[in-house]
Amino acid sequence: MTVTRKISVKEGYFIWLRDLVEGEPDHKLTKFIHSLHQKEFKSIFPNDDNRAEDGKKLREDYFYGVLEVDYPVWNDPCTILEMMIALAKRIEYIMADDLEDQTAMWFWEMVENLGLEAFENDDPNIDYKKHMNDQILNSFQERKYQRNGRGGLFPLKRTKLDQREVELWYQMQAYIQECCPD
Repeated sequence: MTVTRKISVKEGYFIWLRDLVEGEPDHKLTKFIHSLHQKEFKSIFPNDDNRAEDGKKLREDYFYGVLEVDYPVWNDPCTILEMMIALAKRIEYIMADDLEDQTAMWFWEMVENLGLEAFENDDPNIDYKKHMNDQILNSFQERKYQRNGRGGLFPLKRTKLDQREVELWYQMQAYIQECCPD
């Protein structure tokens, strides 16, 4: 006999988000992805609130597109996970060709650019890794990364502009231009 467990709407939504970027569920990655979903994205730079709205729009995509039900009132702030997935989807849309969806690839590239590290329950360094990830995410949100964007989502090899003073949308566009000029 198969026992099924009823999950909450928010848990179902998290699983959907996780599946957008993880593929086959992996406990180590799920724990890490969940940690990104527990941290609020704070837009301190003008127009970065648009990235938060993009992230929150994923909720509508889930309700209308997956559950096919009306979107309930859900006023929780955008999480870092939602914002990063929404940005990855934007990059995928801009870069789209006839190949398969590359949203997950772009998401993991941003994770790598930030210098975040996945962790698992039985890892003896979990507290250290969580602490380091929190420091990295705080530095990113407070724009305490390098002038060229290193330590942020979109580091550049060459730039005349201080990326700490550029909204995320234009950082993303400069990054795409530099890494994939075609």
